Amino acid sequence: MDGDPKSYASYVTLARVLIKTKDWQSAAKISDALIKLDPKQTCPEIYLHQSVALLKLKDLTGSEAAAKEAMRSSKLPRAEFVLGRIAEAKGDLPSARERIAGYIAMDPMAADIELIKAFLQVVGKPEGAGVDPDLELP
Repeated sequence: MDGDPKSYASYVTLARVLIKTKDWQSAAKISDALIKLDPKQTCPEIYLHQSVALLKLKDLTGSEAAAKEAMRSSKLPRAEFVLGRIAEAKGDLPSARERIAGYIAMDPMAADIELIKAFLQVVGKPEGAGVDPDLELP
């Protein structure tokens, strides 16, 4: 793939597939490649994909930066949920709950909103281990 803006959608599609197949390393790599090729941020969704991949790779700092860029550049509500999961991974449960509640308020019609609401009730609790909504919309 090259730096042709018409090919950017291919990167986004590939990143989605890599996220769905849980190939975190490749998803991080393809996301980073598009971010470098797309200085005008014509595909801001790629920051959400990068954030998810980096979170799964335990790069919390990189994941947080990417999620914040997704929020800044395109106001993707799901990035707020991912920021909540990053806070949870850092052990900051009050911030995690606040972010996840913020996501629910931003996107009350999300396809998996009931699962997200259930997850919010068990964040940081032992019974929360079995509730694990996807980081990206199904």
